[in-house]
Amino acid sequence: MMDYQRIWRGVRRRLGWLMKGCPKTPPILEMIWPVALKTQPPVVTVADEYVMRQYTPLDQEKYAHLMLASGMEVPSFQYWNQHILPDGFYVIEYPQTGALVAACFASHHPTVKHERAGNFGWLAVDPKHRGRHLGQAVSAAVTARLIQAGYQNMYLETHDFRLAAIKIYLSMGWVPFLYCEEMQGRWKAICDKTQWPYTPEQWTVK
Repeated sequence: MMDYQRIWRGVRRRLGWLMKGCPKTPPILEMIWPVALKTQPPVVTVADEYVMRQYTPLDQEKYAHLMLASGMEVPSFQYWNQHILPDGFYVIEYPQTGALVAACFASHHPTVKHERAGNFGWLAVDPKHRGRHLGQAVSAAVTARLIQAGYQNMYLETHDFRLAAIKIYLSMGWVPFLYCEEMQGRWKAICDKTQWPYTPEQWTVK
């Protein structure tokens, strides 16, 4: 019975789309590494009981588990392997269990808005290991790798609900990219929730 109900809900939703149009996906949030910090890579510090290293193909299953545990989808390696920088895919391992508990990677990924740009992407932290500053550690490593690669343009993409990750980015020095009108209101809401100063006059506009 439940299967029929789920199918019927899906049919009604699609009928609604046909009548009213498909729901619009809001523009993704973006952040920029500021010019003033282009020669100042963040300090990378890892808690004593953890080890930071580069991802290897042998980590595939552990990485997938980490991504799902952190509420994220597993990125397509068929796509990203073409873009990830050499020595740019950082993972943190918990030696007591061998599990991967944090990950993030640096990639060469220009877009229309970000020409010849390096991208910071796919930050994930196992909820069981939060509070150990592991997100800060891999974020700092990836940011430093992009700076080392000589990128003058560096950006990341994120979502409004990823408040813990956004607070890491803000504390490191990343600034919101106000590339369309609605961004100011969305960032105001994020700053209110994270108790971060709302200073759009100091941020990057289109």
